[in-house]
Amino acid sequence: MLGFIGLAEGEEAAYRALVQLGAATSEDIARYLGLGEEEAARLLQRILRHDHAGDR
Repeated sequence: MLGFIGLAEGEEAAYRALVQLGAATSEDIARYLGLGEEEAARLLQRILRHDHAGDR
């Protein structure tokens, strides 16, 4: 659904988790999505590279 802004499926799931949780750590995102923390951290880094999350 968010592919039109350049997010892959896993990135979209992490982005939606951020929206649901608000400010969250990679550990929070991992727990929410049932992923390992390293995978969640990779997804969050990719989202940041797309400039769709951060300090705003």
